[in-house]
Amino acid sequence: MVWLVPLEVKETFKRRPDTKENFYTVSLEELIIQINQSMETSINSISQGINSVF
Repeated sequence: MVWLVPLEVKETFKRRPDTKENFYTVSLEELIIQINQSMETSINSISQGINSVF
């Protein structure tokens, strides 16, 4: 015969002392401009590589 007895256990978690979080605000428009410029540069270098082969 097996007896099951409910048991409540209180768990405590230590927080890391002196934890500091930095938050940054980024403009989506600025990101899009930078991504577009990066893509243009990549496409241009790929195109130059293809053109130099032919």
